Amino acid sequence: MIPVSTALAVLGQTFYALTGSFLLSLWFRRDRRRSGLHYLALAILLLGLAAFGSLLGFFVWEDRDAVVRIIDFFLPAVVLPWMALLVCGSAIVLTGLLDRWQPSRR
Repeated sequence: MIPVSTALAVLGQTFYALTGSFLLSLWFRRDRRRSGLHYLALAILLLGLAAFGSLLGFFVWEDRDAVVRIIDFFLPAVVLPWMALLVCGSAIVLTGLLDRWQPSRR
């Protein structure tokens, strides 16, 4: 049996991976234009959070003060699924606002 805390952490990382992949696919679908670099930036951020969450056990294994401080800062965002939903939803809203803010090029 998988512990509940581990299942919740994997669920949060899955949210990051899915949302980051979605934004990356939107950037590719829109012909990788410079006007859509916000898709790429947010996709890299979310996929980086998913990768950081999956490598968290390796960093915890090393007992260093600076590493522990960084982990304590990012731990709620990586482990808690409601925090992952909040970050992913904010990223989607931010991309929508940045799309709306750009002038129409048609």
